[in-house]
Amino acid sequence: PLTLPGFGALLKLFPNLRTLKYATNFFTYDRHFQGLTKEIYEEEIRLVERMVQAEMLDRMGPSPASSPGEWHQPITEEQRLRAGTMR
Repeated sequence: PLTLPGFGALLKLFPNLRTLKYATNFFTYDRHFQGLTKEIYEEEIRLVERMVQAEMLDRMGPSPASSPGEWHQPITEEQRLRAGTMR
């Protein structure tokens, strides 16, 4: 999963990027970062979206604000299977 520095690196890597969409869920991050809470996850969402929107504003000028991320997707079958193997 990408965190704030990862999204920043992605935007730098693709300076002509005009659209960024992604889908994830808490479970994806929870399995990779020890001590992660819902509150920390929600704050990370706010920070990432603010940074992405500011970068896109710099690149394309004013446009309707929209959230590029779908942060609360349902847990996938693959995630359920992996959780079973991690116990």
